[in-house]
Amino acid sequence: MLSLKDFPKVLLEYVRTPDYLDARVRITPLGATSYLVNVPGKRIGVIVATEEGVLGWSLCCKRDVFDKKLGIHIALNRASIAKSLSKKDRESYYEMVPQSIKLQFDYMLERSSNQLSC
Repeated sequence: MLSLKDFPKVLLEYVRTPDYLDARVRITPLGATSYLVNVPGKRIGVIVATEEGVLGWSLCCKRDVFDKKLGIHIALNRASIAKSLSKKDRESYYEMVPQSIKLQFDYMLERSSNQLSC
């Protein structure tokens, strides 16, 4: 099972559901006070970059519960598959990335070219 220890340098980003505001009420001796709380989204996936332009991803289904180790393992396996492909085949492989995380994936692709190109 692949882990982060198997790679000298890895960029990792968790995919989350959108943050939302939650209205809360606090009862005090002076009366009720209402306020808004920013609730961060839940983790639902992982995007990793192991080398410049070599990325992997994992994404939970709606009924799944996010598991950090399994998500990283799946993403690293997909990155190792991408590494074994030619650049042209890698581009067609990246077309399999779900549309819901495509923007984050493209951002990570740019980050990998800037931070892992040493």
